[in-house]
Amino acid sequence: MLVLRRWIRNGAGCNPSQHSKSRLAQLRTRAALTWFAGTAAGLLVAMDCDAQTAPSQADDAWHFAVTPYLWTAGLNGSTRIGPTTPINVDASFSDIANRLSAALMAAFEARRDRWLILSDLFYIRLSDTTGPLAGGALGTAKLRLDQTIVGLGGAYRWYRDEQSFVDIGLGVRYVNLDAHITFSQSPLLPNGLAHNESVNWADGIVLIRGSRDLSSRWAIYGYADLGTGGSKWSGQLLAGAQYKWSQLIRLDVGYRILAEDYDSSNFLYDTRIQGPFLGARIQF
Repeated sequence: MLVLRRWIRNGAGCNPSQHSKSRLAQLRTRAALTWFAGTAAGLLVAMDCDAQTAPSQADDAWHFAVTPYLWTAGLNGSTRIGPTTPINVDASFSDIANRLSAALMAAFEARRDRWLILSDLFYIRLSDTTGPLAGGALGTAKLRLDQTIVGLGGAYRWYRDEQSFVDIGLGVRYVNLDAHITFSQSPLLPNGLAHNESVNWADGIVLIRGSRDLSSRWAIYGYADLGTGGSKWSGQLLAGAQYKWSQLIRLDVGYRILAEDYDSSNFLYDTRIQGPFLGARIQF
C-alpha cells in the first residue's frame, strides 16, 4: 500500500519520538510491500485466447467462453509518492499469497464469425496487520488494499485457416487502487485513526494474438499489447499452451509479463509483473 507510506511517514497526524521512527519505517516497508503485491493482478483480456481449430469458413453463430485463471506472478520495479526519491520493490508470489484475503479473476469472450468482444475482470483484496508501533505508543495498524482492473476490447480475426488464426484489435484497460489504513486506540491516538487514499488511470491499447494447432488436443498461442493514455506506457507479452480436455473445457498454461509505467506529480508506478499462469476455458 504505497500511498500509505506518506501517511505513516507523517506519523498519522502525530509527532512520535526518535525512538519510534525505526518502528514506523518497518511499517512503511510492510505497507509498501502489500501495495506492490496487489499489482500482480495487472491482467488483461489475453488469457481468453481461443486456441484449437479456427474454422476458415464463415460462421454467423455466436460463440462464448469464460476463463477463470490464476497468475502466480511476482513484481519488481520502482515507485514513489510525491517529489521524493523512488524506492525499489521486489515481491515474490509468496509475498502476495500470504496477504491475500479475497480474489476474483475471470475473462469473457464473445465471437461471431471474424468479430470478437473481449473483456476481463480482476479484483483482489490484500490485508496485513502490524505489531505494536513505537513501543505501543501508536498501537497497531491494519492495512488493506482493494485493486480492480477492468479490460474491454474488440478484435477482428485478420487471418484464419483450419489450424491457426491471428486476431488484431483495440481496447481499454482501467486500473483502480484503493488503500485503507486503520490505527487502533493508543496513547498517542486515544480515538484511533482511519485513512483512505486511491489512484486510478485508464490506457487505450492495441493488441495482437494468434494460435497454432499442434494436434487434435494441443495448441500453442501468443499475445502482445501496447498502450498509453493515463500512463506513460504499458505493455504485455504472453506465451502459452492449451490442452483440449473436452469439447467444452480447455486448460491453459503459460508465462506472462506485464509492464506499467505510470508517472504523475504525486505518484510513480514503474513496474514489471511476471510469472506462470494457469486457466480453465469453458466454451458454450
